[in-house]
Amino acid sequence: MGEGQIRCCGSSLFLKNNFGKGFKLQIVKNRETKSYVIIEHIKQFINDVKLTEESDVFLQLELPIVESSKFGQLFNNLDSHKNDIGVVNYGFGSCTLEDVFLKVSEINDHHQKDILVEKHDETQ
Repeated sequence: MGEGQIRCCGSSLFLKNNFGKGFKLQIVKNRETKSYVIIEHIKQFINDVKLTEESDVFLQLELPIVESSKFGQLFNNLDSHKNDIGVVNYGFGSCTLEDVFLKVSEINDHHQKDILVEKHDETQ
């Protein structure tokens, strides 16, 4: 909802596919390790990596859906080289419905009036 009107409607999968920001890669790193070292290592596999959160021992990266075919190679390489590049541990997941709601509210903030509704095949 935005400004009293429906802005989008559909299943969680539909909403995530249309408004999701991709996948999240969360990395726990050594305090001495520079974030750019890890990011540059990941860019060998995934070109469009976006840093979304960072602290002394934590990184959160956004990985695009379109490069999901390369994730297996990336994870195998991270497992093999995590000590070399200063990774203690990592986790991976898709966007959440909270991420979707935040994205939709951004669209509402920019006064986009289009309503996106999931179409269902009525022949089924």
